[in-house]
Amino acid sequence: MTMSPSLHDVPVIAHRDLVRVAPEGELDMATCGPVREMLDELWESGWTEVVLDLRRVTFVDSTMLHVLVCNQHRADHAGARFWVIDGPDPVRRVLTVSGLRQVLRMMPEERVRSM
Repeated sequence: MTMSPSLHDVPVIAHRDLVRVAPEGELDMATCGPVREMLDELWESGWTEVVLDLRRVTFVDSTMLHVLVCNQHRADHAGARFWVIDGPDPVRRVLTVSGLRQVLRMMPEERVRSM
């Protein structure tokens, strides 16, 4: 089931027990606002397991890294789960170099394949 978001068409896919946000392209200071707003909307509407799918993201900057950390903290404090699906090599490198790979809950590959 796909929800039709109003926030600049950030794709959101509702699964049985979780919701997956699947943005595309570059996520930087100028473009990550709609993703941040969609994540806020999903948490506020009661979802307790939210997945950010970075497979179609080509670039992230420190603004998006901040969004990732804030959502991880939000989930941790609420007893919820925030998962990240790894992106292509440029995104993977940023997550590794920044040390966020050890902070974020990365979705296991076998679970990603089932989506």
